[in-house]
Amino acid sequence: TGVYRKNVAVFVLNSDGFILACERADVGGAWQLPQGGIEPGESSIEAMYRELHEEIGCRDVEILHQLEEAIRYEWPPHLQDKGYVGQEQVYFLVRLLPEAAIDLVNAESGEFQSVEWVNAAEFSARAGGFKREAYLEALKRLLDAFPGTIQE
Repeated sequence: TGVYRKNVAVFVLNSDGFILACERADVGGAWQLPQGGIEPGESSIEAMYRELHEEIGCRDVEILHQLEEAIRYEWPPHLQDKGYVGQEQVYFLVRLLPEAAIDLVNAESGEFQSVEWVNAAEFSARAGGFKREAYLEALKRLLDAFPGTIQE
């Protein structure tokens, strides 16, 4: 077993409980959550706020929950660089504050070309690739822990 990169991933909800699905700019039709690595000396909460700011141009959220147990996934061999075989993700469930707005234009990373608010079933249908199983496991845990919070 190799080394897993410490990472955060964020289920962002709107006031109606829909999940923010983000379409990658480099791979059209590839949908994912805002996520990214935890920098040295940074807490997972600090990383979560930083990644939201960088990727969706908004960090105005209320934290509803952080999954206690991280979830791992492995990268395909061609992505296993810098000594990492995959990522170990800390998942957050947050709600966008009422006055907050997603702002991809001012998002520093340019990682996403579009976003949509979707229910859990639609998010599950769109989640693809090597992140899929980790995403679905995290979503299942959150749905079980907070019935009625996320639109199913």
